[in-house]
Amino acid sequence: MNNALLAAATKGAGSTEKINAVYLAKAINHLSGGAVVAPWEIDTLDQEWIDTFWLMLVDLPKAQQNSQEIESIKEKIRREHPTFGKRYKNK
Repeated sequence: MNNALLAAATKGAGSTEKINAVYLAKAINHLSGGAVVAPWEIDTLDQEWIDTFWLMLVDLPKAQQNSQEIESIKEKIRREHPTFGKRYKNK
């Protein structure tokens, strides 16, 4: 178990099933705003719920960051070309 804890400390989740369950339960409880699942209950969740929480925890923040980066680039283009698109708005 000490090796699993060391691996978890250096690499994050993925060391053992029990450590993964602790990480996932912590994430689910954080996203849910309270204690709704214990690590030993993770295996009672169906894969659809696990995938949903994983999406909210990992994929959604990445998508939001990408969207913010795209909007920043668009805003920079708009500042550099202040008349871009204005000729079409007046028609």
